[in-house]
Amino acid sequence: MTKDRCEYMLTGHWLDFVCDNSVQEGDICIFVPEKGGARRSKFTVHLVRGETTHSGGGTDGVQGAGSGEGENAPSESDMHRVPHEPPERKNSAGLAVPPYILPSMSHLSLSQENIVDAKVQAIQSEVPIYVSIMKKTYIGAIKQNMLELSSRYAAAAHLPCENQTVVLQCMSQIWKTKMVVHRNGKRWFLSAGWSKFVHDNSLQLGDICLFELKKNKRKLTMKVHIIPSKQS
Repeated sequence: MTKDRCEYMLTGHWLDFVCDNSVQEGDICIFVPEKGGARRSKFTVHLVRGETTHSGGGTDGVQGAGSGEGENAPSESDMHRVPHEPPERKNSAGLAVPPYILPSMSHLSLSQENIVDAKVQAIQSEVPIYVSIMKKTYIGAIKQNMLELSSRYAAAAHLPCENQTVVLQCMSQIWKTKMVVHRNGKRWFLSAGWSKFVHDNSLQLGDICLFELKKNKRKLTMKVHIIPSKQS
């Protein structure tokens, strides 16, 4: 546990706890400290699943429900409109695929949808683009931030079910990150090297990253297109 600006953060084996208990975005963890004078702090954790607190919750999809975090909460006008689902298209094998995939519990505003739609259309990738909105859990102050790649994206992009290096490309530069696979190939994370990518590209809360998987590369490579929050 580290302290940064009066905020305590769980590191170390926290990822193991998340994976072993299948904690998902939107779930609520209630930490109850145990009484006593022990040198180590102990907590009993009560887990409230997200589907019980989000009326529109569900599995990973092209368009999920509203986010459980404030920095990405939908506006009142967004809540009354029909959810946007980008039209599917066919790849070279003739199979219908969505142009991009969002994590579950993520939400794009109308202006963000328009910008992302235009960007994805310009990229013209046969593999669906992974769209991720930057949050504290991805770009916080801790030394080892991680970004989770949704299981639906992993399936659509045919990501390997084993740990390996992933090369990120952005603005003619490259960063080597490590993709860690947990729970027998059910959860994928970008870990080592992701924090440096965040720092070098000055990623901020609300920025949108579009991950384009590059085919025919010797190493697993993703080109990252960044949409600053001030543009959306």
